[in-house]
Amino acid sequence: MGPIGAFMTSRLEKADIMVNKPGTYAIRVRDPKLYGRVARSGTVAVGEGYMERAWECTNLIDTLAHGIEAQFHRRLGGIVNRAAQLAWRLYDEQTLVKARRVAEVHYNLGNDLYEVMLGTSMTYTCAYWCAGINSLEAAQAEKYERICRKIGLDKRTRGTAVLDIGCGWGGFAAYASERYGAHVVGISLAEEQIRHARERYADNPHAEFHVMDYRDVPNFYGREAFDAIVSIGMFEHVGPSHYAEYFSVVDDVLKTGGIAFLHTIGGRGGNDRWINKYIFPGGYIPSEKQIRRAYEGRFIRLDLEEFGYFYYLTLKAWLENFEEAWPKLERKYGHMQNGQFYRMWEFYLASCAAGFLSGELKLYQFVLSRCARPDYEPIRADYPLSLGVSI
Repeated sequence: MGPIGAFMTSRLEKADIMVNKPGTYAIRVRDPKLYGRVARSGTVAVGEGYMERAWECTNLIDTLAHGIEAQFHRRLGGIVNRAAQLAWRLYDEQTLVKARRVAEVHYNLGNDLYEVMLGTSMTYTCAYWCAGINSLEAAQAEKYERICRKIGLDKRTRGTAVLDIGCGWGGFAAYASERYGAHVVGISLAEEQIRHARERYADNPHAEFHVMDYRDVPNFYGREAFDAIVSIGMFEHVGPSHYAEYFSVVDDVLKTGGIAFLHTIGGRGGNDRWINKYIFPGGYIPSEKQIRRAYEGRFIRLDLEEFGYFYYLTLKAWLENFEEAWPKLERKYGHMQNGQFYRMWEFYLASCAAGFLSGELKLYQFVLSRCARPDYEPIRADYPLSLGVSI
């Protein structure tokens, strides 16, 4: 094992993560070289080691969550991780050209994969598991319903113009237009998403979809074109260098008295290097302070809700769907990543679920307006406070 392995094993076992021994949080290290790799590269080596079967465990989500609670992800490869975060601040990873990478690498991967993983709603963001909901589809519909109410569609006349920045496969646009008669413009850089949305909702004249960067919206639609603007799970791809620009664009195209809604993962401000390398190139998880600093001076916060535990439940459901469907997906995806696609995707979903279960990651919903709205009534959660917090 060597001194590095002995040191790491000792630290892990002090946190009840047993190495090559039985325990609630037990891991089996199959390749002793893993210790040196982790010492040099931190979380990248942890994820790559799992992909390569250098280590394994029975309860991946809970074990990773326990490790995050013990702050091992911050202790491992500290110098390398800090250097990577500094590089992120020095090099703009979200220029107009670079922003398309995540669409090409991740969102265009294959609609068949996302159809089985996400379920019938094809919604790739945190669902809302409030009281009485026990299915992924119902939880996603509840999320859409609450967003519609948060932007006031239940109180507006039909034909309300809504912009959906990062519209995914069109689920929200379809829901808001079909249920409330809104006219929704959905934009995304992922061509496969837009193709799917156009085909699935071809008979819906009130939902239109375009391959477009958010920075191009003012040129196509002009100033104050929309009564409401929503962004559901796209802000993680904006990058801190462009937060002010993002809210400037929203300010430009939002009508006076309109509402801007932002649904985003949050945390301490930073990115995970393994996730950035294998799943979301250029991704960055903002802090609540970074978001607030970017919109202050343009918008007033009407409401902020945080319910990160719901993302743990959502990711767990996606992982179960993926594992169940793998026999059908293996023919197409089994050879990818040198035959390591299954374990890569499993580690991606499980590590993200662990981040939310441990509380390291948050899920924020901001409701913003240019001016105070005394008539605005926050949509409060109806779940136990142990599962989330309204701020």
